[in-house]
Amino acid sequence: SKPRCIMMENVPEIEGACRLGPDGEPDLRFAGENWRSFVNALRRMGYEVQWRKLKAKDYGSPTIRERLFMIARCDGGE
Repeated sequence: SKPRCIMMENVPEIEGACRLGPDGEPDLRFAGENWRSFVNALRRMGYEVQWRKLKAKDYGSPTIRERLFMIARCDGGE
């Protein structure tokens, strides 16, 4: 059985993650491919996937740090 709900918090830069080139540096021609692959895999497993970038300061935290929050659900909720 699979989880009904998956939540993830990460740095916003995860959306642009990509493979490395021969020089060991990110190959920006493929920017975002890892994130898209991850989201598509969840969707193929039957999850509805949403994500947002939020600033901690907007929710009472004394920092300006931005974070990416993702939720994947297969329980029929929104």
